[in-house]
Amino acid sequence: MIGIPFLESYLATTPGGINAVLATATVAHVDVGMVSTVQSFRLVLVVLLTPPLVRWLLRRALPASPAPTPAPEERGVLP
Repeated sequence: MIGIPFLESYLATTPGGINAVLATATVAHVDVGMVSTVQSFRLVLVVLLTPPLVRWLLRRALPASPAPTPAPEERGVLP
């Protein structure tokens, strides 16, 4: 469709160990540079996008907690 062989595109986008994917690409005689570039880009995206996504999901899933009530001594009440 865009001129990239199926095996090359499959290996470039396969999740999993980059070492195993690159070894498979080498043995299959596909463009290892393209496969490693896409794999590295995918890894960087996951590392950069996962923390903000988790924070956003947690904010949506957990109800807002009420403000904690101060202890009596903090309110100026003596026991």
